[in-house]
Amino acid sequence: MISASIVAVQTLIVKTVFGIVMIAIKSGKKSIMGIFNKKEVISNEIPDRVIIYKGELEYLSRCILDYPNIETGGNLFGFYTTFRIPIIQYVLGPGEKSVRSTTHFRQDEIYFNTNADKLINDHALHHIGTWHSHHQLAINHPSGGDANSKFYGMKEDGLDSFLLVIGNYYDRKTSANAYYFSLTNKNYKHCKWVILDGESPIRFQYDKKNKNYINVPRTSNPMMHQIQSFPLYGEPGNKISYSKGYWLNDESNNAEIKIIVDSLSNKYKHVSFFLQEEDRTLKTIIKDNNISIIFPFTFPIAPPEIFHNNKKLGDFGWEKNGSISKRFIDYCKKGEIL
Repeated sequence: MISASIVAVQTLIVKTVFGIVMIAIKSGKKSIMGIFNKKEVISNEIPDRVIIYKGELEYLSRCILDYPNIETGGNLFGFYTTFRIPIIQYVLGPGEKSVRSTTHFRQDEIYFNTNADKLINDHALHHIGTWHSHHQLAINHPSGGDANSKFYGMKEDGLDSFLLVIGNYYDRKTSANAYYFSLTNKNYKHCKWVILDGESPIRFQYDKKNKNYINVPRTSNPMMHQIQSFPLYGEPGNKISYSKGYWLNDESNNAEIKIIVDSLSNKYKHVSFFLQEEDRTLKTIIKDNNISIIFPFTFPIAPPEIFHNNKKLGDFGWEKNGSISKRFIDYCKKGEIL
């Protein structure tokens, strides 16, 4: 049986007269064939952007909000530009017979195959990726299991590229991060969103025609943390903004915050990171023990502020020397947070 996570067993690249690269998928006994020239479109550089309509991001948000405490997921349909940038035109949510747990999601294969056939035949949209949520976990990137299963599936199905979108739920809102997997490079890259205004031209038409085959999310209104849209070409116009002079404006500190995230996530199951709206400083919430940690404007000169049950804990002796991450970890160990 073909896995719903990756349906194609052979991928051909077709250049259309409109300059768009379409994927022709051979699935089971059905195939869509075309003339192709791999040298025109294949390169070793992994694209760093994914194009999506705002309405499809909001649809994904509604699906996640249906299941805030366990994983859910679905599939991504679209095509590629001549520069191999994926365009997501339709987000498919979970089928009724999907299997979910706090750490796993498996799509309803009958639901997937039925809609995949219809999207190919009616709109020439092809299966270019999957998505699933990590619900309240702070992990907004592929886990080791995610990466291994994607590369294995791509190799088995003869795919060189595939998308994975990780959704998160925290602070009663959702977020989404896209990752482009390349079998040639044996690597994946975190991609920036290029968000097109409005609804996908496929959504209304397809859902209306196939209302008997579509499970509509129970949640009617999306609730998303702000997701930045970048230009299609050239350098990004804006970076994530922090308070002027804040420690995270220094790109060298990105590695430090990753170590901090990993150290907390390894101990606790429900860890969330977000920027406070009032001053754009970083805050961490650990729901397991009702702990919150604020990295104040003067951090790392001043220590992080740690609260338990909304009561601020005392000073545990903040070191002035050493890497930021080591100082943070040592500080939390003194306060028995780590």
